[in-house]
Amino acid sequence: MRKGVLVIGGNLAGVQAALDLAQSGIQIYLVEESPFLGHGNEGKVSPHLLTADMLEAVKHPNIEILTDARVADLTGQRGDFQVEVQHSPRYVDLTKCTACRDCEQVCPVTVSVNGKPRRAIFGHGYGAVPNVFAIEKRGIAPCKAACPGGIHVQGYVALITQGRFQEALDLIREAVPFPGVLGRVCHHPCEEKCRRGTEVDEPVAICALKRFVADWALSPEPYPELALSRVEGQSRRVVEGPVLSPSTSLGIDSVEGWKKGLGELGETLSALSASSKRVAIVGAGPAGLTAAYFLARQGIASEVFEALPVVGGMMAVGISGYRLPPEVLQREVAAIEALGVKIHLNHPVDRDELERLREEYDAVFVAVGTHQGWTLGIPGEDLKGVLSGVDFLRAVNLAAPGADTASPSHLGAKVVVVGGGDVAIDSARVARRACLACPEQSRRVGGQEVTVLYRRSRAEIPAEPWQVQEAEEEGIKFHYLAAPVRALGQDGVLAGLECIRMELGEPDESGRRRPVPIAGSEFTLECDTLLVAIGQTVDTPFEDLSLARRGTYVADPVTLQTDMPGVFAGGDAVSGPSSVIEAIAAGQRAAESILRYLRGEDLALGRTTEEPDLSAIEYYTPEQPVRRPRAQMPRLSLADRSSFAEVDLGFTQEQVVAEAERCLSCGVCSECLACMSACQPCAIDHSAVGECLPLDIGAVVIADSQQAAGELLSGDGIYHILSGDPLDVSAVAARAMSDMAAYRERLEVPVTAVAMPLAPPRVGVFVCRCGGQIDGVVDMDRVVGFLRQLPRVVCADDLPFSCSEEYAQVIQQAVADYRLNRVVLAACSCCSLDQVCYSCTTQRVRCKTNLGVLAADSAKLREIYADISPRFEFVNIREHCAWLHSDDPVTATAEAERLVAAAVAKASLLPPVARSVIQLDSRVLVAGDGAAAGVCAGALIAQGFAVARSEEPPSAVVGSPGRFMVTWGGNGGQRQVEADAVVLAPSEAGQLSGLRDAVGIAEPATSLTTRLTGVFVCPPDGQAEVTGAAVAARVAALLGRGQMVAERDVARVDSQRCRACGTCESICEFHAPRLVADSEPSILQPPTSNLLVSRIDPALCRGCGTCVAHCPSNAITAGYSTDEQIEAMLTAMLA
Repeated sequence: MRKGVLVIGGNLAGVQAALDLAQSGIQIYLVEESPFLGHGNEGKVSPHLLTADMLEAVKHPNIEILTDARVADLTGQRGDFQVEVQHSPRYVDLTKCTACRDCEQVCPVTVSVNGKPRRAIFGHGYGAVPNVFAIEKRGIAPCKAACPGGIHVQGYVALITQGRFQEALDLIREAVPFPGVLGRVCHHPCEEKCRRGTEVDEPVAICALKRFVADWALSPEPYPELALSRVEGQSRRVVEGPVLSPSTSLGIDSVEGWKKGLGELGETLSALSASSKRVAIVGAGPAGLTAAYFLARQGIASEVFEALPVVGGMMAVGISGYRLPPEVLQREVAAIEALGVKIHLNHPVDRDELERLREEYDAVFVAVGTHQGWTLGIPGEDLKGVLSGVDFLRAVNLAAPGADTASPSHLGAKVVVVGGGDVAIDSARVARRACLACPEQSRRVGGQEVTVLYRRSRAEIPAEPWQVQEAEEEGIKFHYLAAPVRALGQDGVLAGLECIRMELGEPDESGRRRPVPIAGSEFTLECDTLLVAIGQTVDTPFEDLSLARRGTYVADPVTLQTDMPGVFAGGDAVSGPSSVIEAIAAGQRAAESILRYLRGEDLALGRTTEEPDLSAIEYYTPEQPVRRPRAQMPRLSLADRSSFAEVDLGFTQEQVVAEAERCLSCGVCSECLACMSACQPCAIDHSAVGECLPLDIGAVVIADSQQAAGELLSGDGIYHILSGDPLDVSAVAARAMSDMAAYRERLEVPVTAVAMPLAPPRVGVFVCRCGGQIDGVVDMDRVVGFLRQLPRVVCADDLPFSCSEEYAQVIQQAVADYRLNRVVLAACSCCSLDQVCYSCTTQRVRCKTNLGVLAADSAKLREIYADISPRFEFVNIREHCAWLHSDDPVTATAEAERLVAAAVAKASLLPPVARSVIQLDSRVLVAGDGAAAGVCAGALIAQGFAVARSEEPPSAVVGSPGRFMVTWGGNGGQRQVEADAVVLAPSEAGQLSGLRDAVGIAEPATSLTTRLTGVFVCPPDGQAEVTGAAVAARVAALLGRGQMVAERDVARVDSQRCRACGTCESICEFHAPRLVADSEPSILQPPTSNLLVSRIDPALCRGCGTCVAHCPSNAITAGYSTDEQIEAMLTAMLA
């Protein structure tokens, strides 16, 4: 990395300083904290002028622009600073974005910035530089950070606000395969962290929103019917015993219809890359099925072995229908099967079977869950009527579908449930609903009185508060601070439960206060059925896998790898009983580990179990958030809760949209990923990360003090631009140049004037589709077909985006393959000139840079194209055809054909003219007795220039950069000095009167430059310290690199037509033409005779064409096209 100058602030002053320094051959690092240059100059400078200056900086090879960046650290001293720049991600690729605004149109997040609405992905309006969109991310939203499954919570909530339910569902499915399940049973830690609830009023009902979009997909419209047992024409479910799960149709009759209903996920199903790798998964619960889901999406075949007769694990047998209707789970399991996952039911796996799976499969994931309930360890626990809560729930859920009987046995009138977790509350609520048919009475007998016995207080109960509240609403009693001592029986049948009262002591390892028995407080509860729900563990664990203290498997917390090679374990089997979303997270983690294992990659690299630190994030909050009550979930009436009908009824569409609108958009970008789907050039990368860039710096220029940290405010070698005045800016640049004189890079390339090849034209034509901006109107196939018929065209094709590096390489390859010496690009660029005009954009500059057609890229041009040296011609069919005739495709297409045909005709006649390279030395003459003369001379000497001084103003200055001849005195005593550049620094304006017309000095002399390139003026009325230094900077910008390249459109004289009338010489205000003997060597033309002829100095010519218009012999050609080319273009257009 080259040592350079650090310029802080991308405002107009910072950009000018960067250009002054860069043009002198110094490397520049321009740091701007916002995503765009020009910050702070909006409304102060014409947008056209501002954009032009910014784009000049973008295309300068010596300027590296770092937007979204700030200086994090600066140490060292003048000439040798070590700087660290924190470069934040833009999330939009600067080399690909076309500024089409498609992303902005689909972004669902709107925030207020300075009182104006703006999307999370945004541009900076007309003329922004770089004209590339950016995404504002404040940081991971608290809701997403809290979600174990990593769901883009804010993203799907934002999509719901716009009624984009399918996109919301697709986004959820990117992270989890069970949106409908989670929408009902998730303990929603996201809502606990919702800033709406912690800072404004109540949290957004995130879980209910998820349920809505999942249920919306269940409606007949999004999904055709598909029988559960039919996937791609054959069953994926292998049954090895009686199936007790419902066999009813899910309402879907075709796999393709099912895939279509899955939205973006459905598009994945037909594109999975086949893999020879196979994975065995033991357990069809949330962890196992999630792992199978993500492996399948990566093309990895997996088979799931389940001991139960149903799929879903605890989701199927541990959660009852009033919370989770079976059809919801079955539908989402079917989606996993549709990916090709094969499920074996009634297939328990023992030690020998596990060993077989290890031998036959490439990896094994053990996700068996915890289906064995803990016992109380009290006397009488073996009495009839004492049941495990988890066994009770399993029996109820496995009851035959359609039958009214839903209980495994007669519960009796009084039921006691011991425990305080989800299983305990579910057991109590199910017992309340459960009923048993009594044949002799043809009536049902249920748990008429259900009591939950919990040894701590309500504040410590682990069940969700809303579950406890609903249980209480349904008539379930809670007896807190009590624990069972013994089960009392009569004739081997449970009759009562002896208990003891408790009090809370010191906290235990869980952080909750430990229950302590109160001596002498025993009491008895009448009890017909006792349901024990105090915890669970693995049922019949594998002996070869290490076990933890509570009977669960030991696995690496990051990778889930066990001590058995190729075997992974996760979910409740490792963590103990947990929530569905936590089991899903384990399945995600296992899938990632297995994929890495199969690829031979490091399993732990870049992964952690640590929660992200959100403390430093400055989240977005609307300026005045309005308090709005949280939507209340409609519920089944208490009178109707005697059955297993679902209690929560779900939101309406109006409710869900209104509730989603309560979101504060904390992270700004919600990571809904809609922009990625909309972006045709694939420019968006949400995974981008920031980086800390070390820079070797010789001097620091601060153009925006608000962006400079405290330690940057002063110090030797640190220079401040105190105003935006161009003179002040250049003066500061000159001081930085003095520090960097030893690091200026001069281009030591000899003067050459190699003409472009005169070989017969071989034209290649490329037409840009511009992501629909052009081909959305213009018939691209017709245009390309037309072009292939044109004479001299040997290659014609269309490109999606010509301004991307990828398609620049396509053009470069075509040049090599077809030996193209002419290339026409029909896109949005108007010309091949090395200039910036008001219509230029970042994309147009980028396109030319990628193709190597700019003057600064001459070395790149030779490197890319070797000996071919193609000439480029550009034609703008976007604005001139597609946009102008946007409502008339026929006319737009015809105009495109005519314009491109004209460009081909012009390219075929491109004259063999080289861009002249003028070699420059470091000789500078400073003439005059003004106070600024000494300042200027001193600044130039400090930069290493060879300065000649004269206090007497010269009588004549002729020549051009690199070859000025300066004269003093008359015929009697002339004195002459050669110089590469001249500085005139008079003490009063009258001293320059003799040179005013000769070199083009303004009246009064207020400008630093003259019309004669290479001659500079220090205005006598200016502040000497400022003007002297500013002029030194301008001189260094001209001479510093040792070369200047003439413009391609300079005027050219046909010596056969020129009659040496002198008209051009008299009319050119830049003094480019002069009459010389025709035998005088010329950069552009060889000598032919001794006659006088006009010669154009390419170092001075601006290509304005004034001489062309006034030449009576029509001997001069200038500008972008010759007369011959114009005639050919007109002929082509009128053909």
